[in-house]
Amino acid sequence: MMKSNSTQHVIVYLLLAAGVFITLSYKTELDKLMEVQAGYMKENTGIREMRVESDRVNPEDYVVFGSYSILYFYSNSCPACRRLNTDLQEFINIRPDVAVLKFDLGYDWSDDDAYNTYRLKIGKTPFIHIYDPSGNVVAKDIGYEEDGLHLLKKWVEAELYKVWDEH
Repeated sequence: MMKSNSTQHVIVYLLLAAGVFITLSYKTELDKLMEVQAGYMKENTGIREMRVESDRVNPEDYVVFGSYSILYFYSNSCPACRRLNTDLQEFINIRPDVAVLKFDLGYDWSDDDAYNTYRLKIGKTPFIHIYDPSGNVVAKDIGYEEDGLHLLKKWVEAELYKVWDEH
């Protein structure tokens, strides 16, 4: 009887240890984003204004492999976009390994603009897609949902806070 009782205790302790290990080693999406990527190509990162003239946008075509890519659809008439532009400028100074690809939705609506807006489900600006260095979607906005924008705001805030905290 004593032997089975101690065996049960060992099993319980092993399960607890495994649970603690898994909990401590788990990384959230934000934790992963906070890791600076080594070996990125400087000419492919930073903030770049993308010119898409009469073209139907396939976001995956713009992903920068080896770096986190932020596809940022915006309008100059959008106050939130103007604020995000300022924040992204500060952010990219801290994280030069990230590629921010800006797509101006503009004022002139062509058939291609309407197609892109419908297909990408752009329901508001700013509209964000975030891809990891392998080209996999980390988060993206869908319609009026703010998964990409919400994560981007948390990421920018965390990076800026980390720098302010170091000084």
